[in-house]
Amino acid sequence: MRRIGFVLAVAVGILTSEAALLISSYYVPLVRYYLTSPWTRNAVDDPVLGFRMSPYYPGHDKRGYRNNQFPSTSAVLAIGDSLTYGFAAPPTGSWPYQLQLLSQKKVYNAGVGGYGPCEYEAVLDELLILQPNAVIIGFYMGNDLSDVYKSIYLDGRCAHLRITDETVLGEIENVNKKGTLPEMAMRYGMEMDKARKNENVHFSARRWLAEHSSLYGLARSIQYAFANNSKIPLRDLDDSFEAAAKRPFRLAFNAVPEIRTVFRTPDLDSLAVNVNDPRIHEGLRLTQSILLSINTKLKKRRVQLIVVLLHNKPYVYADILRKYWPTAPKELVDLTALEENATRLIIRFLDENSITYVRTLSALRHRLSQGEAAYPESDDHHPNSTGYLAIAESVLPFLGDTMRRQ
Repeated sequence: MRRIGFVLAVAVGILTSEAALLISSYYVPLVRYYLTSPWTRNAVDDPVLGFRMSPYYPGHDKRGYRNNQFPSTSAVLAIGDSLTYGFAAPPTGSWPYQLQLLSQKKVYNAGVGGYGPCEYEAVLDELLILQPNAVIIGFYMGNDLSDVYKSIYLDGRCAHLRITDETVLGEIENVNKKGTLPEMAMRYGMEMDKARKNENVHFSARRWLAEHSSLYGLARSIQYAFANNSKIPLRDLDDSFEAAAKRPFRLAFNAVPEIRTVFRTPDLDSLAVNVNDPRIHEGLRLTQSILLSINTKLKKRRVQLIVVLLHNKPYVYADILRKYWPTAPKELVDLTALEENATRLIIRFLDENSITYVRTLSALRHRLSQGEAAYPESDDHHPNSTGYLAIAESVLPFLGDTMRRQ
């Protein structure tokens, strides 16, 4: 009888705890956040941006940006995607944070992974309340041209920018018949899902508990907090060179051990910068239109605009690869040529419209030439803290001397 009583007491305790957590999650957003899977809770829906980072995610402010708190003002506003956010680095390793240390001016980090030029202007409109003296757009040559196309033509944001030229729309329709951008990315995504499953085995019992148990959700959050490096968030894969090299669609470079790294195979990356593709060419037109709009807004406010050109890892490694890996796959060499061409077109546009821009390529390549690892040794294409420092040092001379300190 004692055993039965003990079992019943435990069962009642579990059910009571489950009920309490479930009810609390309906009324307390922070509780709901911690009961949700760590891999899905970090982003919340947003009617304008599509999504934004959760304000409950550690290291993010009340608006979901990667700052300890939301300030009343900021001398510099940095807007961009994951390379501005600072993926592959702790909060203090991102280039906006390191620029703040170098300049001794407040720099607000408004970078969010997955954003593109369409979202950049929306973020600017939201954050002009910070009264910045300078706005820095971190423009990622690796995928911003494809991201802006996706945001407008696939996700329906910034719809007023859609082209009405029937000839261009016909060209886009024809190339989509061979495969839309999501369809062409599907195989890559499916293979990466397999890789994640191989590295993080989930048993059916665990999946059932994850979907039905609030107590399990709480325990999972506690375990996740202890087992993962919160200083470098949003990576659930093994970041070792050996593990990354074994994943599908990967190319390992180990000729110079100090700067060894793993590249993604270039098929998708090449598509994202190929301006001969009508979708990416339209992305170029959209980008130019958005940058002109941003520049006009800031000029009226007498705010300095700086566009920072950020590059994909293979393009930064191009000189190293030519020297130490002369037999590198042709597709990898072709990728650098495509990015060079897209960069040339962006620079010509910026020059023609007297928009200040910063080239970060030389600084990053110099780090590599000195044997300094500016990128993780894994297949992550984002810079590490050393690489982000090189970017911050490149931007520093372009900040106006007359900017007031805040």
